[in-house]
Order: sequence, then C-alpha cells, then structure tokens
Amino acid sequence: LLSAVVSMANYSVQVDGKPVEIVPCLQSGKPFNRGWPGYQRSADQTERAAYVSFESAGPVAVTVGLPEGAEGARPTVRPLSRDIRVAKSDRRVSFTLPGPGQYVFEPEGVRHHALQIFVNSPEKKPNWNWTREFGPGEHFPGLIMLKNGDRIYLHPKAVVHGGFGAKNVHDVKIFGTGRVVSDVFERRVTTNYWVAAATSIGSCNFAARDSSDIEICGTVFENAAMWCVA
Repeated sequence: LLSAVVSMANYSVQVDGKPVEIVPCLQSGKPFNRGWPGYQRSADQTERAAYVSFESAGPVAVTVGLPEGAEGARPTVRPLSRDIRVAKSDRRVSFTLPGPGQYVFEPEGVRHHALQIFVNSPEKKPNWNWTREFGPGEHFPGLIMLKNGDRIYLHPKAVVHGGFGAKNVHDVKIFGTGRVVSDVFERRVTTNYWVAAATSIGSCNFAARDSSDIEICGTVFENAAMWCVA
C-alpha cells in the first residue's frame, strides 16, 4: 500500500473540466470490525477517505489528481461490472462515468483510502408542504424526532449536524442531497453492541422503530456514532 496516501486533502477532482469539492470522511479500515462480544468499533478501526457529490443526467468525464508519491498506484473504479476504463499519466487519472449512480475510486487498486463518487440525477424538488427545510450552510439541530407526515428537505449545500429519530411514526419523507453529520453524538466504544442497538436513536444518522412508510432520497449520511441507518 502507498503510505503517502493518507489524506484526500492532497487530491483534486475535476468533472467535465470543472473542479468539485472533496469532502473528507472516515471509512472502515478493516474488512471486519471489532468481534464478539460486539463492542462498538473504536476510532483505530477507521481510516481517512473522502467523497464527491454532484449532479449529472448523463456520462461525465472525471479527472483525479493524485498526491505526491502515488506515481506507482494502479487505480481502480468500482463497480467492476460497469467496466470503467482508467487512463493514468504520472499523477493524473482519467475515466468516464456512464451516468447517475454510486462509484468508488480506489487510488491504490485496493479498498483503502477510497474516493466515493455520488453522481445524482438532476434534483427536482417536489411541490410538497415542507415541515422543515435546511438551506445552504451549517445547521446544529442535534437529534430531530420525526412526526407523522413530516417532509424534510436538505439543500445540496446543507450540512446538518445531528440525526433523525422515528418512534411510532408514519408517512415521512426526507429529500435532498445535503449532508447529515452525526458528530454531535457520543461514540460509546465500550457499550455492548446489543444494548446500543436497543438505544440506537440518538446514535445514528437515522434510526426508526415501530414506524412505516418512510422514504429517504439522496441524502448523504456521515460519521454515525452507531449505524448510519437503523
């Protein structure tokens, strides 16, 4: 593995010749996390990664600039079933994505320090009676307990620090490609897995219990203290 590939801050990404924002995040650094008795994973089981998220109705040309020291990498784009051909010249990697979908760019040809690429269909905001909207910028609502009939909208440039919880609620829709970052919740490393599962609301990006008819469309969930979606 390339020891130089330790931070996606050293990368650059262009889509159809225009730079896009790279959002740093953490991903699992191991194929299997902490074993039974099922304690929550600790921070040393994660590694630095990143993602980009943008809209396109059709194919897009992507160019990734690699950091210094990555000249020997053999990059890969997944899923392999899409047969995405990669061209590499020095520290620049180019490829064409066929259209909307979720892709992974692996700079080393293996799963570590991946760049997730979310290609979203052009957003058409439904004409609903929104009960709550998050516009561009940072928001710190903490835990949001949902109610029957809620319609939540997250602008593509919205960053919501907190999470959503649902107990005995129905007919809820969360729409928009904004970010929900659950960095405000405690990561209880020594909590037993099954005890944590019983109290997951307030530890996840989204957790629901005894609820139905819930739809989440396009939203990015990050840095959950427990699961992203439970």
